[in-house]
Amino acid sequence: MILNRNKDGAFQVTGKHCELNSQPIKIDIKDIPQHPLFFQAMKSEPGFLGTIPGTINCDVATTESYKILREIFLSENKRISGIRITIENSSLTSFNLQKIIPASCFQEDAFSVADSTFSDWTILRMARNKNDIPGSFRPTENDQDFKDASLDSSEIPAGMGVSEEDAAKHRNTHSAIISEPCIFIKNQKKMTLPGLFISVLGQDKHLSQLVLTSDMEHSAMNGFEIICEFDHIQIDPEEKRSTHWILFKEEENHTKAIQKHNEMLAELYNISRPPRPQAPSVYCTWYFYGHNFFEKDLDEALNSLDEDKFPFDVFLLDDGWSDKFGSWKAGKRFPGGMRKAAEKIKDAGYIPGIWTCPFVVAADSQVVKEHPELLARDHNGNPYEFSNQTPKLYAVDPTSSYASTYFNEMYKIIGEWGFEVHKFDFLRSFLTTDNVRFHNRGMNRAQAYRLGMQLVRNAIGDDPYILACGGLFEGSIGLVDGMRTGTDTRGFWQQPEYSNTMKQNIMRNNSNRFWHTDPDAAMLRLRSKPFRDEKSVLGDLSLGSFNDEEAFTVIVNQYLGGGMTCFSERFAELQPERRAMYRHIIPAEFPVPEIIDIFNHGCPTLFLSSVNPRSKGLEDWWTLTIANWKQEPIQREIKISDLNLPKNKTFILFEFKEQKTYGLKTDNDSFTIDVPPHGMRVMRIAPWNAKKPVIIGTDLHITGGAVEIATVDIGTHEVSGNIRTKWNYPVKITVAFPDNGGFQEQSAIVESGNCEFQVKLN
Repeated sequence: MILNRNKDGAFQVTGKHCELNSQPIKIDIKDIPQHPLFFQAMKSEPGFLGTIPGTINCDVATTESYKILREIFLSENKRISGIRITIENSSLTSFNLQKIIPASCFQEDAFSVADSTFSDWTILRMARNKNDIPGSFRPTENDQDFKDASLDSSEIPAGMGVSEEDAAKHRNTHSAIISEPCIFIKNQKKMTLPGLFISVLGQDKHLSQLVLTSDMEHSAMNGFEIICEFDHIQIDPEEKRSTHWILFKEEENHTKAIQKHNEMLAELYNISRPPRPQAPSVYCTWYFYGHNFFEKDLDEALNSLDEDKFPFDVFLLDDGWSDKFGSWKAGKRFPGGMRKAAEKIKDAGYIPGIWTCPFVVAADSQVVKEHPELLARDHNGNPYEFSNQTPKLYAVDPTSSYASTYFNEMYKIIGEWGFEVHKFDFLRSFLTTDNVRFHNRGMNRAQAYRLGMQLVRNAIGDDPYILACGGLFEGSIGLVDGMRTGTDTRGFWQQPEYSNTMKQNIMRNNSNRFWHTDPDAAMLRLRSKPFRDEKSVLGDLSLGSFNDEEAFTVIVNQYLGGGMTCFSERFAELQPERRAMYRHIIPAEFPVPEIIDIFNHGCPTLFLSSVNPRSKGLEDWWTLTIANWKQEPIQREIKISDLNLPKNKTFILFEFKEQKTYGLKTDNDSFTIDVPPHGMRVMRIAPWNAKKPVIIGTDLHITGGAVEIATVDIGTHEVSGNIRTKWNYPVKITVAFPDNGGFQEQSAIVESGNCEFQVKLN
């Protein structure tokens, strides 16, 4: 991969299989005409991009108003190229910088990937907003994948998720697909060839758009641009602003490409692995009660849990507890106060959690009257309004002189109440459009967000757990402990809405490198009438109508997220058989799976997870999750050779839900499995050497023994050990014993809790 520069400001990315001939750099400055940029070489010297060694070539272009420094990076192994632009105000007056476009291309034959152009591409995109739908699409096909990719959810009112009607109103109609922070382009006819991975390394200097446009018939590429958004910020004389590094890499595999991108971000922000050792399991009040959660409901829930212990970690009081956004005092629903509520939760054995929205205040709150400087403004100087289902809300300006005081006072009180987990919502309040102005005119949306999150973290302290919802992904790195991955869920199946929430979850599970991902709440209850006859737009929150297969799919979605478990129920009425299903995903100890069929049409259906068990007496294994999003049952044949497992090995297969063995397989074999409508199956794949017995599964945790098997002793004719679980359910352990080239399957059922197990060969 080589990135060449031209004197007129254009550059060219070339590699063995990829080529992009760029147009000259564009600078959008208010009231200053676009200048032709002619670059003169300055220096070329060895350097690093993060920890990657290479060469950095610098050149400069000068106009009467500003100076542009261009840095070109090429790694030693010639597989990574990068470009970064710095603009300096060399005039005597300030100007407003709207955007910098370091790369653009408007000729289809000037952009080639793996011996192909636009018509043969398949593209993987990531997306800025949590309600956007990341995934793959083919730019010449106007199908559901393209519709998902064209969704821009930034201006959909918050608080109600995203319906298909919402999505239809907020799709780009000009055949433009916008990605952030990365895009991966491959030749769908030659998938074995490397593709081109383009990424922006960061989100705290500016927001970015990787924009691919086609003609209205989707038959040809109109253009590709990398846009660095600076939002009309003010650049004073002698002041400099830089873009993030934009990287170009030839990559064979999407998983490795994104992992490498994340590792570079982790180096940039000095993120250890993992940020916290254990993802929590979180009970959230919102997705049953909505605003209808009262102190009496807390008492009912804790009494039910006292009678029948449910071993999750965090009891989170969601929206509805406070009197008004901005004052953050206990409302009429909690007459005993929030300190008492936190004490009750802690006394019951759970960690108290609470919901707030630090970047939003009610328009009629006292803080707006007393401190109007706290509010972000629009172009006309009016308070910047945040679109929501509730009464009028305004966005907070983190650059305000009062912002730090506001956050410190707010979270000092909440901390003194005893809450240790904080869910932050509506964090996108001032991110939705560039029609926002901050008190500090030198800050754009990305910088204001980063500042705001840092101020809030400072106010709360390092120890409390922060779960972010609706903010920037890369802009939150190092400041939060958990991150929502998608739109709000419901307790009933909707297509394509429900598979889209799962698509968001699985496409963003790679970000567990920085925090614990939150797939939003699982809801398994069966309920046909709204709770307390709620007639508002939130009346359907308490409903539940998943059939047994759909309920299991909801459970598996939590597993595929690779992060925390989140759920929402009314414990006093939850059906025993549905309650029992939560034992499969609590505790939240999940590997992050690889998506096997990410470039196929629709929501992916195959996910391979590498499982590392607690017990050192067990070898690692894999799980393969097979999904069916269709309305009818399918029979699926899967080749072992397609699963990226070690070659020339033998494996034994055991399916978790049906507790069924699928025999011994090598990479020359395949297996066939039936998957019902909206269903999932989780196949445990364990190495087999035909010399010693192998535990092939349990029926407790979805990993099939990684969490609940504490110790194990494997003999020739007997397997014994210890089960440790807080769940009050019996546990079935299944073992395969070698037998004349095949195996004999034996099972044992043991009592719950800390108990010994023993499985013998008959």
